[in-house]
Amino acid sequence: MTTPAPAPPAAGGVLGGALGGALGRIHRRLLRRGFVAHAVTLAGGTAAGQGLVALSTPVLTRLYSPTDVGILAVYTSVLSILNVFAAMRYEMAIPLPEEESDGRNLVVLCFGIVAATTLATLAAVLVFGHYLVGFSRTPGLRPYLLLLPISILGSGAYQTLNYWAARRKAFGVLSATKATQSAGQVGIQIGGGLLHFGAGSLILGFIASNCLGIGSLLRRTGLSAADVSLARIAAVARAYRNFPLYNTLHGVTNVLGFQLPPLLFARYFGTESAGQFGVTMRVLGVPSFLVGQALAQVFYATVAEHRDEEQSRALTERVAAGLFVVSFPLYSLVALHGPYLFSLVLGGRWETSGRYAQLMVPWFVFSFVASPLATFVLVKGKQRAAMFVSLYETGLRVMGIWIGIRYGSALLSVGLFAAAGTIIYVAYLGWVLRLVGTGLARWAARMARFGASGVALVAVLWLQSRWLGPALPLASLLLSAASLGLFLTFSWRRVARSMA
Repeated sequence: MTTPAPAPPAAGGVLGGALGGALGRIHRRLLRRGFVAHAVTLAGGTAAGQGLVALSTPVLTRLYSPTDVGILAVYTSVLSILNVFAAMRYEMAIPLPEEESDGRNLVVLCFGIVAATTLATLAAVLVFGHYLVGFSRTPGLRPYLLLLPISILGSGAYQTLNYWAARRKAFGVLSATKATQSAGQVGIQIGGGLLHFGAGSLILGFIASNCLGIGSLLRRTGLSAADVSLARIAAVARAYRNFPLYNTLHGVTNVLGFQLPPLLFARYFGTESAGQFGVTMRVLGVPSFLVGQALAQVFYATVAEHRDEEQSRALTERVAAGLFVVSFPLYSLVALHGPYLFSLVLGGRWETSGRYAQLMVPWFVFSFVASPLATFVLVKGKQRAAMFVSLYETGLRVMGIWIGIRYGSALLSVGLFAAAGTIIYVAYLGWVLRLVGTGLARWAARMARFGASGVALVAVLWLQSRWLGPALPLASLLLSAASLGLFLTFSWRRVARSMA
């Protein structure tokens, strides 16, 4: 595979063209090493934590029924939508100010908004909670609605400190909190399952995964009240008003595109179907949790600090290439053996989740590539455009689900939902690449050799799975896994050499 190389710097300057070019190359190499080091630090804790979550999944799917998981899916959907309003997206502006004091004032502003949102959520649950239960046809959700304000308070505070830690380059501390959150989640969920507490322990574990680590971030990220005042808080609120004005609506529409499906599945196909869909999203999202989120945070902090266009272009192209090389073989295994793989690992009653997963593979591949890079849109101040992209994206996804509902087919809903997501993420990737001074066609041309060889390998493995799979499904799965593993190893070595 050929990966993009940065264009040479312009000649000239007081040191002369050759020396200037050499210094430019050294600067870029150091920047890339710093990026990779930060990404590895943050991904280490995330990987440890999410690895624990991934290992716990086969246990949880045997302790809990699809209906229990469906109740969790509805709860997390509602919480994810409300979380967009937790700090009105001001938290995403924290890494951007040049002055440290402005960052601190943004943190205090976010804390105030989170407190107000928590109270508003409590009032909404008391007044409208029964409507939510009725709409989703999930009576088992009713006892847990009062946990929503607690969830908003904890997750809003953590996300605010999360961006403050990214600004301070405190990725080691952040990494430790990610591991703590996952350990708390798994402990509560497995313990509750063994004691037969049902969906409640799943929800409490999820709350722990959003809240633990707040105290550690407060103590260890250098947050203080120095230079914080109402006047400065008002000033930063005005300076970054595009975040609540445009990014909130962008966030809502984007989250609706992901979180409406469990609600609609619960209403029209039953809570069990919502649980099957929720497990599919959880399992396919593991690579993103392990790598994508950490990369997104470090990428955002890096490009926010280093505004050089050439550096941003080179970094973006390399990250996109690396993510594609990693995701293609991993998700191809799911595409080839989804139902059997899910039944083998999670238990026989989750075969439907494996069928859903097969349909969603293309979407998750391009989501894995594009999502970490999407933060560049914020650095370029394109919140308004991103909002309209999100509106279109959500409309397309919901339309796909609704067509499936009209025909009474959950599989059709999942397939059209995934097709809409694939189209959107390919377009989004192209947009980000244009913003950094390149384009989707150029990037695709550089990835053509890898793509062609990968597709050829998958085609051969598909033929063997048709021939060997019905009689010896485990042997067919292991053959595919070994082949794709070798392909990933060989391809990654070429990418790693180009990124060194």
